[in-house]
Amino acid sequence: MKEREYLVRDGNFYYFRKWLNFPLLAFFTSRKIDFSQKRNLKLLCKKLNIKNLILPIQKHSSKVSIVNFKNKGKKFFSDALITKELNLAIGVLTADCFSIFLYDPLHRAIGIVHAGWRGTREEIVKNTIIKMKEEFSTNPSDLQIAFGPGIRECCYEIKEDLREYFSGYIQEREGKLYLDLKRANLEQLYSLGVKKENILDSGICTVCQNSYFFSYRKEGEKTGRIISLIMLKNNYED
Repeated sequence: MKEREYLVRDGNFYYFRKWLNFPLLAFFTSRKIDFSQKRNLKLLCKKLNIKNLILPIQKHSSKVSIVNFKNKGKKFFSDALITKELNLAIGVLTADCFSIFLYDPLHRAIGIVHAGWRGTREEIVKNTIIKMKEEFSTNPSDLQIAFGPGIRECCYEIKEDLREYFSGYIQEREGKLYLDLKRANLEQLYSLGVKKENILDSGICTVCQNSYFFSYRKEGEKTGRIISLIMLKNNYED
């Protein structure tokens, strides 16, 4: 697979080149390891010396959870996490749905979003930014955004019943409907004032590149999950 020029690959890990200049740990993984298995999450944390990792119990919802060291032991039934805590990793698991990374460099805050069609319909990424604005005084124009792998409009065939929710983001080809899920999320970002030049995209379609990434659409329920993870670090040298 040919990676985009702004992606850096290190074994099973993919980093956004521009984001390597930020005081963050932020990456997504390939299908080499299935992170729906708890033992693999433990091995990941050990390998990267991550002492605290929070993953939500994903529900394809619009719910955003604020996490910190005081509540890190709780279960979060949500599809987005935000925090200002240093060395507290947050992540989502995906296999066609998009992961969306958010970083506010001015207020040192981060977020991670799981966006499938249901969450996108419920404006999960928009809700996440609004919550960051309320809790951390985030200005959307300051945000850095990155899209992880996801199913793209080339492969995301949908049924007629979704047309009413995504009428502006559907292509019709040979009598079939295809949804541009990334663009639907982009429009939510733009509507809040996120700058186009602050948005990166992995450019990876999980169906087209199924040999490298898990795809629920292509493989069914047996497929695994990649992890997308972000964590604020103490400084640029950590």
